[in-house]
Amino acid sequence: MTEESFLSEGYTAGQAAKILERNSGRPVSSDLVKKLGQKGVIRTIVVTNRMKLYNKEDVNSYRVEERGKKAGRAARARAKVRNAA
Repeated sequence: MTEESFLSEGYTAGQAAKILERNSGRPVSSDLVKKLGQKGVIRTIVVTNRMKLYNKEDVNSYRVEERGKKAGRAARARAKVRNAA
C-alpha cells in the first residue's frame, strides 16, 4: 500500500486530536489519542515502526467525555437491569 492510501484511511495523532476536540467540545491531546489506540477504543493502522494512523471512522464517531461520566452511566445501566430482574 502506498503512503497516500494509508493517509486516506486514517488520521495522524495530531489530526485525530483536533477532530476529537471539535466533536467533543473539550481539549484533547495527541497523547490521549495514542492511549485510545493502545486500549483498542480507536483502531490503528501501523505504517512503520514509528508511525501509526488512527481509523477515520472510529475517530469521527468517538466522543471524549469527562472522567467518570461513562462509568457512572454504566453503573446506572447495571442497576436498572438488576432492579428489572
